[in-house]
Amino acid sequence: NTEKLLNICKEWLKSSPNNPIPNYFIWTYYATKGGREKVRNLMPLAFGTEKDRSNALKLISFFKNLRVHRINSDDIRYESTIGHIYNVIGDFQKAIKFYNLVLEKRPDYAGVHINIAGCYRDLGKYDEAIYHYKRALNITGGTPELYIQLAWLSACKGNYDDAEKLYKKVIKRWPDYEDAYVGILELYKQEKKYAEMVRLCREMINKKILSESYVPYYYIGIAYFEKNNLNLALKYFNLAHNQKIKLDDYLYYEYKGRCYLSKGNYDYAEKYLKKSVEAKPTASGYFYLGNVYEKKGNYNKAKEYYAIGDAKHESVGSQDGQAYDGDYWADDMALAAVELYNATKEQSYLDAAKDFHNEADDVYCMPTYFFMDFGNLAPIANYDIYMEYPAQAYKWELRDEFYIMRDSSANSMAQYGYAHFDNHNDEW
Repeated sequence: NTEKLLNICKEWLKSSPNNPIPNYFIWTYYATKGGREKVRNLMPLAFGTEKDRSNALKLISFFKNLRVHRINSDDIRYESTIGHIYNVIGDFQKAIKFYNLVLEKRPDYAGVHINIAGCYRDLGKYDEAIYHYKRALNITGGTPELYIQLAWLSACKGNYDDAEKLYKKVIKRWPDYEDAYVGILELYKQEKKYAEMVRLCREMINKKILSESYVPYYYIGIAYFEKNNLNLALKYFNLAHNQKIKLDDYLYYEYKGRCYLSKGNYDYAEKYLKKSVEAKPTASGYFYLGNVYEKKGNYNKAKEYYAIGDAKHESVGSQDGQAYDGDYWADDMALAAVELYNATKEQSYLDAAKDFHNEADDVYCMPTYFFMDFGNLAPIANYDIYMEYPAQAYKWELRDEFYIMRDSSANSMAQYGYAHFDNHNDEW
C-alpha cells in the first residue's frame, strides 16, 4: 500500500513539516520509483545535512524502537533500514554492523551484500568489498554494475589484467554499457597505454558504439594531450563537447586551459581555466590557475589560487567525481603554496583556506600547510591539535605532502613543532 503510505505521510507533514520520519518514507517511495530530483530534494529533510545529523539520528531511534517491539523475530526490515541510514550519512562501521545482523538471518540477501560491499569499499577495505560483491554476483547471476565494481576494486589493488578482463566481460554481455568503456579507458590512461586507448576509441567511433557520447573523443583527446600533440588534443576535446551526450563544461574548459598552458599561451589558459572553476570549482582547476599566474609572474594571484585549491582538495578529497591521477598535482600544489607564501610574506594567504575549514567543521579538511611552521606560519603543536580535536586526532593520518621539507624523519619534524602520527604503531 505504498500510495496509501505516501498520502498518510503527506498529511503528517502538514502538521510537522520538518519531521524526518514522514520525509524518510516519502524519500523511500520516490527512491523506489526512480524520481531522482525529488529524492535529491528530500535527502536533507530526511537525513539532515553534513553538519546536522540530528534528523538521521531521530530516524535511527525511531526504527530501533520499532525493532524492539516487532512481532516477527525473523523480520529484518529494521536492521536493513537502520544500516541504510547509517550508510547514507557515511557512518560505514555502524552500517556494516546492522547489515551483518541482516545477513545472519538472510545470508543470500544480494542487496545487503552489495550495500555492505560499498561500505567496505569506501573504508578502503578492498578484500572485504570484493568478497561481498562476489557473493552478490553468485546470487544474482551477474549485473553489469557488479562486474564494474569488481573491476574497479581489482584496479585499486593493482591487478590491472584482472580489471581489464572484467570490463571486457561487461562489454561482451552488454555492448552499449558506457561505464565499462570508461573503466577500461581509465585503465589504459593509468597505465599510459595511449595507443591502446586510441585504438579502442576509434573502434567505438567506426562501429558507432555509444555514437552520441563524448567518451571516445574525450579519451582520444587525453591520449594526444599526454603525447604533447596539443592541436589534435584541442580538436578532440572540442568534438567531445559537441556530442549529444557532451563532455561536462568544467572538464572541457579545464583541458582547453591545460592545452594552452602547455603551449605557453597563458592568456588563453587563464581564460578557459577561469571558465572551468566557474562551471565547477574543483581543486584541480584552482591548481592549474595558480600555475598560470605563477608562470605569468603574478605571485599574489598564484598564491591565492593555490591556497583555495589546496583547501578545496583537503575538504573534498576524491569525492567530487574527479579522476585525481594519484593526486600528483596535490603534492605540487601544497609545495608551491608554501613557497609562494614564503616569497610574498603575506598573512592573507591563509584566509581562503580558513574559510573552507570553518565551514566544513572537520579536522580532515584543514589544509596541510595550516599545521606548518616554515618560520612564517604560527605552528600548531601536536598537543594543541589533540586538545582541540580529541575525537578525530587519534585517527587523523597526515598526508604525504606534510613531509614538504623533503625530510621524512619524525625527529626532524618534531623539532619544528609538527604533529606526527605514526601509522605503524597507531599513536601520536
